[in-house]
Amino acid sequence: MQSKYLSSLFLSFVLLCTTACSGLLESPVAPDRTFILVPAEAPAENTRQEGVFKLKLRVVPGLDTDRLVTIAGNSELSHFAAARWPDNLPEFAGSLIERSLKTHGWLVSGQAKPAAAREGCELNLEIERFHTLLGSAGQPSSVEIQWDGFYRCEAFSIPVQASGSAQVGQKDMSGVVRAYQQGFDLAMQSTIRQMKAHEPH
Repeated sequence: MQSKYLSSLFLSFVLLCTTACSGLLESPVAPDRTFILVPAEAPAENTRQEGVFKLKLRVVPGLDTDRLVTIAGNSELSHFAAARWPDNLPEFAGSLIERSLKTHGWLVSGQAKPAAAREGCELNLEIERFHTLLGSAGQPSSVEIQWDGFYRCEAFSIPVQASGSAQVGQKDMSGVVRAYQQGFDLAMQSTIRQMKAHEPH
């Protein structure tokens, strides 16, 4: 009788340990998904010669995170669960803007020899919006991206103000990320148009 009791106790202990280990390895919480954006594409007729200048980027409070930020109608700042960018926004957006500038023929590199017209130039931006607006039912409604700053060379300094917004069609994370891509492309293309209109010759 005692032997049966000890066997049952041992079996219960083994099952308890197995369940505990399984709980550590398996979680009902969905794992984080990481999303990326791609650089804004350049028009086919782009023939601009490469130059070199500095890019300085900062973000407003609340956006310095790798989360996909949301804003509800009552101005509540939050984020999507289980969704991230590859890095915090200053690093992620900075790399994205630099690669977009390279794609459009604006080389941002400290290792290349500066072209005479570009030496001493600087693009200084602050990202003010990089978030998803939520509707009254808490569903993603639209994405807003905006940055302000200036483009300065030795001979001039101009303000740069660019924004892009896009409606979220498919109400899931894929639809949200597509809207981010559309908004970023619009803001980036506007930025490059402003710079190109005032570039030194």
